[in-house]
Amino acid sequence: LGLFSALLVTISSLVFSVSILGWKPPVWVRVPLAYISSFRTINAYHLFVHMTVERKEVVLEWSHDQNEWHEYEMRWKPSNPKTAPRFVAPHQPRVDFRFWFLPLRDRTEYLNGLVYQLASSHDSVASLFVPASMPKAQPGWIRASIWRYHMTDWETRRETGLWWDRELLQVHSYVHKCEPGARPRF
Repeated sequence: LGLFSALLVTISSLVFSVSILGWKPPVWVRVPLAYISSFRTINAYHLFVHMTVERKEVVLEWSHDQNEWHEYEMRWKPSNPKTAPRFVAPHQPRVDFRFWFLPLRDRTEYLNGLVYQLASSHDSVASLFVPASMPKAQPGWIRASIWRYHMTDWETRRETGLWWDRELLQVHSYVHKCEPGARPRF
């Protein structure tokens, strides 16, 4: 019974890993997995049953002159390619989490509210960002861009120190000029 239980848990863990990583095992592995998965010892009952290996992320940037742009680095979501993913469970950072949905939907009220706070007096939202990424003086402009992030493989990570490989997909055509009372229109 002990050996059966250990084998059942091991194989069930493999079932869970296959569903998360998207790995398609060979037939000789799939047949026993299909049988064992009917026991439902490990289930994927949660909001994101199937995770992707790529992410589209909105990145906010600030500038004093519209020539040199600097990222506002959020604490929990991918931004700096050299920053390892942070383990946050069971904490759910709401701002970073909502940003993940921006490329998936057209609703930008949340983004506009955050940019308004950054442009007005970033003190009220500064704790949401990595302190070193915040401007020393009020920025003149804020823009948004969309990047595609992929996790790097072990070899790339070991050679370069990069956790993420990213590709610029789009720079939003609207650039917010930081003037008193001006409302963003992303």
